[in-house]
Amino acid sequence: MLENRHLLDTIPIFNEDDKNIYTYIPSNDSNEKSRIDYIWASLPILGQSLNSTVIENDHFTTDHHTVTLSLDTQLFIGKTLPKINKSKKKITRTVFLYDEMDQEDDEFTWDNFRAGLDHEIERLKLKDRSITKRKHVDHVWDSLRQLIMKSANENIRNKKVIKQKFKCAPEKKLSVYFDLRYIINRIQEICSCITGLRNHPNQEVINKWINYQNTIIKLKDKYELFTSDTIFTFLNNDQFHSYLDELNEIRKQLRIVFKLELNIMEQEQIISNIKKRCDNYKDDQGRMIQSITEKEMVSISIEKIYKKDHNGNEVLITDENQVMEETNRHFQTVAGSVNRKKPIQGRWKEQYKPQPHINENIYFSIMDAPSYDEWLDVI
Repeated sequence: MLENRHLLDTIPIFNEDDKNIYTYIPSNDSNEKSRIDYIWASLPILGQSLNSTVIENDHFTTDHHTVTLSLDTQLFIGKTLPKINKSKKKITRTVFLYDEMDQEDDEFTWDNFRAGLDHEIERLKLKDRSITKRKHVDHVWDSLRQLIMKSANENIRNKKVIKQKFKCAPEKKLSVYFDLRYIINRIQEICSCITGLRNHPNQEVINKWINYQNTIIKLKDKYELFTSDTIFTFLNNDQFHSYLDELNEIRKQLRIVFKLELNIMEQEQIISNIKKRCDNYKDDQGRMIQSITEKEMVSISIEKIYKKDHNGNEVLITDENQVMEETNRHFQTVAGSVNRKKPIQGRWKEQYKPQPHINENIYFSIMDAPSYDEWLDVI
């Protein structure tokens, strides 16, 4: 019943000799061992599972062993499930094609852009507005920016670009992952089929499973899997039971292939990331710091600032160079002190003077790129 609800027993998936694994160990040797304890998990959970095994219980006295399932908790923490039927919004941005301006016999020219902007400014009488307060400046500035964008959209050739990011788990980049899921789905389907079958299935069911069998034979050849060469006819219930054993054997071998390919891919990603960080260390140290700290770095664009003049009046500064100069000055003085050499007073002078027992040359190579062995030691 649980398999009909797409839940799978975890022990056979992670262990090849699951038929010899028992969870009930009777104290009386005359009774038979059996496995009556299970953990059932869905495919998404199994895709994020590391191992499932049976261990002895040493916390209290019992004739049962404990079934365990190890999960990669990093794949669960901090995740929120998407809302059902919630449509994805496409994020678009406008890219202006300035290189295609002023082409022959083309309406997209800088003269048309300037004329369109002048027309809108005159239409809204932007130059005649009274400015007596700071909010008046903000209103005029916002209006002017909107008019510039309006004229740009109408008179500068542009295109809409859709930016979409798709994140997927590493294992989903492997074709063997989807082949393994295909086999697991067929196992679930054949279990449901066996439960609902009479002794002789109808022709539609027979044809469907013959097609499945042909596809799975190609899959076995693809990965060079060694199982039975029997061709099943699916004419009765016994054939379905035998093919279920065949599918379970294929699943076990395919699981081994999946683990090997996943391990190879992870090792290649580690080497690639190390190389990328080394390259960034030489060419883009900011990106290297970002990748190491795994924190998003954000750049701030300051277009205008207010500054008080000698009379205490606030002056709007929009010139790019002046804005940068005043911004730099602000962050240098915001802590109450301008960056400059200062005499060290009192006990701090003794504390910060060069120590005679330390070789001053030890820092000469501090900015050299780390060697491959040093990277491995850090990682």
